[in-house]
Amino acid sequence: MQRGHRRIAFLLQENRYGGDLESEAGFREGVAAAVRREITGEIVHHDGTLDGICTSLDILLAGRVRPTALLVARSGYALTVHTHLLRRGVRIPQDMAVLCRDDDAFLDWVVPRMSRYAVSPVAFAKRVYLMVTRLVEERPIKETGVKVVPAFLAGSRFSG
Repeated sequence: MQRGHRRIAFLLQENRYGGDLESEAGFREGVAAAVRREITGEIVHHDGTLDGICTSLDILLAGRVRPTALLVARSGYALTVHTHLLRRGVRIPQDMAVLCRDDDAFLDWVVPRMSRYAVSPVAFAKRVYLMVTRLVEERPIKETGVKVVPAFLAGSRFSG
């Protein structure tokens, strides 16, 4: 939304896991909060297969109004989305921005560069270390539900 997108879709697998449900709820909340600014968002599910992802994308692309940004859960799925959109003639990021909710080392080698969110492994390891140390020392753990806030890594930007 901060980059001017008004139509955003979130693509994730039908069989949702841990953070997927929270991500979906957060997406819905964000879109609801931005509705006054004429932001629309939709959630599109796929079955986790290559064909399923491509079919879900094709349905999305055939819609009357295409999204200008696509958030994708899981890095492997994001790579499939990226390459399928390019195969269909969708220019990234000019026609549609692709943003991966998750990070993976191979995403550094995708062209055009994909925006994504990344959690610092060092910061995460420190959090876990402190919690484990407290358990071993039989000290109370203050946090019961630790949330890790990822950093945004910008991808290629359209400049023309």
